[in-house]
Amino acid sequence: MRQARWLDFPARGIIRGRWEVCCYELNVDLPIEAFRGPEIVRAPLEQVNEYQFEGSIVDSLPPDVLLVTDADVEEVRAQANELVRQSILNPPSGASLSARRISDFGRVNRVEGLALGLGGAIRLQEGTALRLRGRFGVQDESLKGRFALSRGFSHKLAVTLFGERDYRDMGDVEEASLLKNSLAAVLFANDYTQPYDVWSVGATVDVGISGGTHLSLAASYERQGRLNVNASPLSGEYDLTIPAWSLQGGRLAISLARRTGAMLLGTEIGWNLELRGGVYEGRDTTLSQSPLFVGRAAVKLDAVRRFGSAALVLRTVAAVAGGSPSVPPQEQVYLGGPISGPGYRFHEFASDFGVSQRAEGQFRIPFISVPMLKYGKSPRSATLAPYFHLVYIGDPTAFSTRARGFYPAIGMGALFLFDLLRFDVARGLREGSWTFSVDVAETLWGIL
Repeated sequence: MRQARWLDFPARGIIRGRWEVCCYELNVDLPIEAFRGPEIVRAPLEQVNEYQFEGSIVDSLPPDVLLVTDADVEEVRAQANELVRQSILNPPSGASLSARRISDFGRVNRVEGLALGLGGAIRLQEGTALRLRGRFGVQDESLKGRFALSRGFSHKLAVTLFGERDYRDMGDVEEASLLKNSLAAVLFANDYTQPYDVWSVGATVDVGISGGTHLSLAASYERQGRLNVNASPLSGEYDLTIPAWSLQGGRLAISLARRTGAMLLGTEIGWNLELRGGVYEGRDTTLSQSPLFVGRAAVKLDAVRRFGSAALVLRTVAAVAGGSPSVPPQEQVYLGGPISGPGYRFHEFASDFGVSQRAEGQFRIPFISVPMLKYGKSPRSATLAPYFHLVYIGDPTAFSTRARGFYPAIGMGALFLFDLLRFDVARGLREGSWTFSVDVAETLWGIL
């Protein structure tokens, strides 16, 4: 485990690598003389028995070399687990910069314009940490921030008390990395975020469950409201934001997740299930006379089945929302964009129920090797990824431009430079359009 003393940044884990073995030519133009002479065969059993060896193979080890036993391995493993646990519970004390991702220091969107941020962390003893984070939007002239006091009781249990004001996204999936979104927003007016204003105070409990499953519970009291477009791009014109209702009340969210990597019948599986609900009052709407009850469920499933160098990749996103007397815009289901609906405009599907399904094949193809200075060269191959995508939405809401039904699309992706850079082109087959996308691999989105 690596730890930084000047920057608290969540890029932790095991550093993984892979070998690219290719382009060997075996048994090429070997002279026939190399195969002449007697054949090498196993000696008869009677002849082998004439040479008896006493003892075991390990007896030939030098006296100063000890043989490692299973008990020794278990002891080392236990010591490693204890060191990891202590490093988590008792990180080096002191203050440092803090960020969840690089875009916390700077980003661009249609609401804030250019937003600059900074964060800090104070690590106290016995696994307690205080984190402060702030961001100021130049165009909306508003300050956003978060105060969090967390305590880790073990490497599988942590409790956090927080207070924050932030812009929460309405979508169930990120349609682009925040780095790409900032560039696309300022250059071409393509902003793939759908924010609404949230002031909240509450607590979260994070529990690590065996098998790599993670459980998170969050309870908060919130004030929610709409946001307006304040920025101007270099070219084009921004879409309007969806007018969130002005609400205040209690909110409870439960999520259960497992990262892709678990094996089931030879298939890598990853999933995320989220259930949330709330009881709200309208601050400046007709709902102010009666409480609003809202419930919502969303599931994301990723499956990868490998066939040698090829792979079949499946992704499912489904969500349903309900409310009494109705569902506020910020809790509805939105689909459309490079991830949830390629070939269609960003969030042009809006309903109380929606499903997004992708089936993608990935195949290695020959490609030029790109020099990478002191890091060597990229592999002489790339990945071609044709896919079929299907969106289904239920009864449309006022913010949907599409009727109820199925919306298919086909597309082609290409991954380069160790599959870290991806190009996509897609076509919606039901009154859709051609869409193009360039982004880094999704595995990097969490830190960009």
